[in-house]
Amino acid sequence: MPVFFVDVKGDLSGLACAGKAHPKITERLTYIGIDDHAFTPNPVVFWDVFGKSGQPMRTTVSEIGPLLMTNLLQLNDTQTGVLYT
Repeated sequence: MPVFFVDVKGDLSGLACAGKAHPKITERLTYIGIDDHAFTPNPVVFWDVFGKSGQPMRTTVSEIGPLLMTNLLQLNDTQTGVLYT
């Protein structure tokens, strides 16, 4: 199922890696009767507004919106207020 996650801090990037065995997971798999479980990675595409470390994201200034524009340009409160008007 395709899902779009906004991962500002990079916490979710681990979804691209295969999981690892853990005693609690093994216990649960045994309990529910799954014997052939394999940990596999998930396909992930990282979008990058700056186009430096991921898939370049193409958008227009009006589509970005004031909050994201403020973060991208590191604006101060006064500049941010202007974007919201």
